[in-house]
Amino acid sequence: MNLFKKMLFGFVIIAFLFLEFIYYSENEVSKNISNALVLNRLVANAKNEASHITKIDENYFMQTTKTIKTDNQYENDILNRDNNEIYKLIELKIDKVDAFLLVVYDPSKVKMMACKAFKTKNNTGKERVLSMVKRYGALAGVNGGGFFDDGKEAKDTPIGYVIKDGKIIWDYKYKRKGLIIGFSNDNKLMMLEHVTGKEAIEAGMRDGLEFGPIIIKDGEITKGIRDERFKDKASRLIIAQREDGIVLFLATNGGTVGGAKIESIIDVLLNYGAINAANLDGGASTQMVVNGELITSVKNAYGRPVKEGRMVVDGWGIFP
Repeated sequence: MNLFKKMLFGFVIIAFLFLEFIYYSENEVSKNISNALVLNRLVANAKNEASHITKIDENYFMQTTKTIKTDNQYENDILNRDNNEIYKLIELKIDKVDAFLLVVYDPSKVKMMACKAFKTKNNTGKERVLSMVKRYGALAGVNGGGFFDDGKEAKDTPIGYVIKDGKIIWDYKYKRKGLIIGFSNDNKLMMLEHVTGKEAIEAGMRDGLEFGPIIIKDGEITKGIRDERFKDKASRLIIAQREDGIVLFLATNGGTVGGAKIESIIDVLLNYGAINAANLDGGASTQMVVNGELITSVKNAYGRPVKEGRMVVDGWGIFP
């Protein structure tokens, strides 16, 4: 009898331990699943936040009417604006020439503009930025990429790719690779080197054109940008973006024989918080239109004023 009781007692102990093990295991599994779900949620949130690093806080900008004061005067210049204002114009002097900084608060408002037609028989497709801005209904605009010029007449034939709304609308050499500058579907400034138009679109580019060089990338000044070939003064046109998503267009006067040095341009871009920046078609092509007016002083290769601006093939518009 004693032996039977002992065996029964042992069986009860074993059963109890077994049930405890099952309960503990289920709890651990449940706990691990719960932890995994939390971890996945944190990773997803982190990815989501990372993907919006260069997006502006629209609610903040839309509701602010009071003066913003920081220790950085350049930040004050950028961030202080009228409520609901889409863009702001800051007038500067760079190397003693007039310069214009167009600040665009919402990068989704920056879109490609193209001339009426490419490569027509008599070059009748090319267009001034003034005309493009009016035709597209843009609030402001600048010229963009390069085009063929035989020294006598500028052609309505772009050099390189032109991408609009996620589609290639011009490719003068099939499958050619180049530096394509533009905006992604989530409104980040993209500067893709040695890619085809198709590869740029696959990488998420919605609007883009071919030009360069890159001046600043991920906050670092591009190696070689201070070389001899960039030291001459010239009219310059730069596209840039800050970490908060604000887009900057910087244009200087001067034509092809005067203007600003790239060193001075870099200083201005960094002062105003640009983390990515690239060169657009400057010189005699440099044009910035604001509120229906050409504000840059455009000059031809002989230093003569071009009243309404040079004929070009594409550009960037700021839309309501």
